[in-house]
Amino acid sequence: MAIVLTATAASAQTPPAEGAVTRPEWVRKPSEQDIADVVDRTVNSYDRIPVGWAVMKCHVTAAGELDACRVIVEAPDPGKIGKAALQLSSFFRLKPAMKDGQPIDGGEIVVPIVVRAPGFTPRPTYAPGRPSFVLSPLIGQKQVSIRMPCPFDPDKAAVCEARDISWTDAPDPFETAPLILAAQQETGSSTAFCQLTAAGLLEKCRMEGKTSPAAVNAMNQTLAQLKGPTLASGGPLATPAVVALVFDWKALTKTARALVADDKRAP
Repeated sequence: MAIVLTATAASAQTPPAEGAVTRPEWVRKPSEQDIADVVDRTVNSYDRIPVGWAVMKCHVTAAGELDACRVIVEAPDPGKIGKAALQLSSFFRLKPAMKDGQPIDGGEIVVPIVVRAPGFTPRPTYAPGRPSFVLSPLIGQKQVSIRMPCPFDPDKAAVCEARDISWTDAPDPFETAPLILAAQQETGSSTAFCQLTAAGLLEKCRMEGKTSPAAVNAMNQTLAQLKGPTLASGGPLATPAVVALVFDWKALTKTARALVADDKRAP
């Protein structure tokens, strides 16, 4: 069975500088063959592959290469996923940050890597509001992978099908780390049930689960930054719609602490 290593969305932190500075942009990610080669070098058999994710931080050079990469946090089994992620770092290329039209060296980029097996993709719980689902009433006895109570049904009797969605524009874990730490919530999970408007805005959100005032504030600030939802299986998401966004506080806090601690150690 084939194993797929997927690089998800990432964004960079460029150092302050005088003049007009633009952010790095991706121009190349590992190909399927690159991925297969790295997996072959990293593990010996399917049974030994831990499905999960890793988050690494890298220095961005003026040539658009990733340098001095280090794994900040990984789950659930430290070691193999991070090792594969580091080997893949050499296959990434970016259009480097620019200052006054000239490429500049510097800045750090956060790169999440997800290892999945055929038929199973681990949830990207390192990022707030992930996983995300679009909900639709379940009709008849249709077989579905995930079911949830329809959140805006007055009698809460209806059951909804939950389909995975992704976001075209979302804050990376480095940007949301201060919010997560300020929530001071290290266990449990919360879910935001929101109505997605035709303009792509999340409104009338209802929080369920473990939700302190600080946690609700962190959730609301994150939800305001999510844009451009699409079906994970491909294709646009029809609006208006009802969506559910999960906040796994244990994974979020672990990731946020690791990123902040690494940032403090940086020169």
